[in-house]
Order: sequence, then C-alpha cells, then structure tokens
Amino acid sequence: MWVTSRTFIVELTPEDKRGQFFGLFTFSGKVSSIVGPFLYGTITLVFADLGNAASRMALGSLMVLTLIGLVVLSRVREKERIKI
Repeated sequence: MWVTSRTFIVELTPEDKRGQFFGLFTFSGKVSSIVGPFLYGTITLVFADLGNAASRMALGSLMVLTLIGLVVLSRVREKERIKI
C-alpha cells in the first residue's frame, strides 16, 4: 500500500508541487492514526453498557470512514498518458 500510494501521488501531482503533496500525505496519515483510535475508544466508552455491541459499533464507524475514503478516491481521475 505504501509504495502504491506514493507512486500514485507522483503520477497525479505537478512536479513543482510534489513536496507539498507528500507533506499533506504524511500529515493526513498522522491525523488518521490519532482520529481512528480516538473514535473507536470514544464509541466503545460511550456504549460500554451494551457489551460486545459497543466494539462492533466502533468497528462499524471505522468501516464507514473507510467507505467514505474509497468513494472520495474513486472520483480521482488519472490523466491519460501520452504515448510516444
């Protein structure tokens, strides 16, 4: 996944802006490593009275976020390559 995402960034971004896009990519990875566990823990804590259902709800919330990310990424169109 790491190699694929970096290759995709290189292909999609203008050459003079690649540093900015890689910075944004790294920042978004760090934010998601905080938001994901925080969301999971918060949902589990709030719904702790429900037992195992709380963990399932928390996991479901992360799955919803993953689906939203997939929808956003599916709308990104790769430029056609010029054949030489």
